[in-house]
Amino acid sequence: MLGDEFQQQLHEFFAQCKALQQKKRNDYTGTKSPLFNYEKSAEIMGVSTALGMLGRMQEKVIRLSLALQGNELQTDDESFVDTCRDVAILAG
Repeated sequence: MLGDEFQQQLHEFFAQCKALQQKKRNDYTGTKSPLFNYEKSAEIMGVSTALGMLGRMQEKVIRLSLALQGNELQTDDESFVDTCRDVAILAG
């Protein structure tokens, strides 16, 4: 039973990631390429898109790390779980 519960939670987590990515895609890229914001940012910084995305992921991981060390998250619009979803989206 525990394995089934985990699988269900995992399914729900990734369904929420997909929904979040669809909303953010609209905000960050409109109708352009799904990676438009990362491509443009990387171009401005003079690095590859993959490297730019890795930098963004590192920011998110550092935020999670600080929260796990007791730093209280101050932003109302991004919870700890939201940040985990962002990392999963970037990794995907």
